[in-house]
Order: sequence, then C-alpha cells, then structure tokens
Amino acid sequence: LRQMLDVGEKYPNVKDMRRWVLEPALKELNTGTDLAVTAEPRRQGRKITGFIFTIAKTDQMALDI
Repeated sequence: LRQMLDVGEKYPNVKDMRRWVLEPALKELNTGTDLAVTAEPRRQGRKITGFIFTIAKTDQMALDI
C-alpha cells in the first residue's frame, strides 16, 4: 500500500499514514463520488498488517437546480 500511494517511509507509523493519507482520501472519495469506500484495518494481534477496502456504489438522489 505504501508503494501504491508513493509515501515510502514518510509516515513510518501506520496511525500517521492513516490520519494524513488514508482518511483524507476516503473522505474525498465518499463526498465527491457516488461510491462509499471504507478501509478496515486487518490485524495480527494488536499490530495492523494491512487494510481491507470495501467499495460500494451509493444511490444518490439528483438535486434540482
């Protein structure tokens, strides 16, 4: 995931990467598109070893302008 997002070791702690990279990206996707995206941490004990992404299409009502 770090390679795909091109963050390398800029955020060595998962909590920092989640706070500064994942959460803003998910918020932008959820508000700007008709998708509902969530990232659930996959754990091995207390350590986060990855994320499970769930993507669903939402039915948004069209607004009359």
